[in-house]
Amino acid sequence: MVKFADAKVVSKTPAKKEKSVKPHHNLTGLLRFSAIKNAIDTLETLGKTFEQGVKSQMLNHFIETGSESGTKPANFEGTEAQASASCELRKRSSKSALSTEDKALLASYNIPVDEAKSDIETYIFNPKYLGDTELMKKVEAALNKVKDIPEDFIMKQEAVTTYTVSDATVDAVFALKDKAKLEKLAPIVTTLAIKTKLDDDNLVADTIRSLLLTK
Repeated sequence: MVKFADAKVVSKTPAKKEKSVKPHHNLTGLLRFSAIKNAIDTLETLGKTFEQGVKSQMLNHFIETGSESGTKPANFEGTEAQASASCELRKRSSKSALSTEDKALLASYNIPVDEAKSDIETYIFNPKYLGDTELMKKVEAALNKVKDIPEDFIMKQEAVTTYTVSDATVDAVFALKDKAKLEKLAPIVTTLAIKTKLDDDNLVADTIRSLLLTK
């Protein structure tokens, strides 16, 4: 039996959109620029990998030295072939506040930290009442004698406290003279810096070429 109401819907194949063809224009220097961008992207990735490896060795040296002396170790000069670098162990920046977890961990080893308040604890007038001229006149006359003053007329601004690393923090960590503890705490209270030097342009070119061709 034929029933128009039960007829199957004919599926439609979506029409293929023709790809728009962009006009082409020759740009002198595009090949070199593209090659340089490609090399930079690759080298940035490789740079991060090698930097992590070098800094890991630096930290191991600082921890090894510090665990023996009980003091913050001196910076040193790293070398390999013609390359050299100033390898530095710095106090964690005061702009980098300690997390609650980091502060608690340091406290568990009785390591002191600096405390700073970003806001002063104080009381302020609620701004929504400043336009009430009559109320403000009463306050000017005698604050303590004002009747029917709103309960939230005076508000309290609480101080925001942050904790940062000081020189005393770093000294206290290395004074522990315990390698296992230093491995846990030193990365929290210090930061590594490395300033490299390699003046041989031919060696630079050969090394970079080797890195790019073996990626």
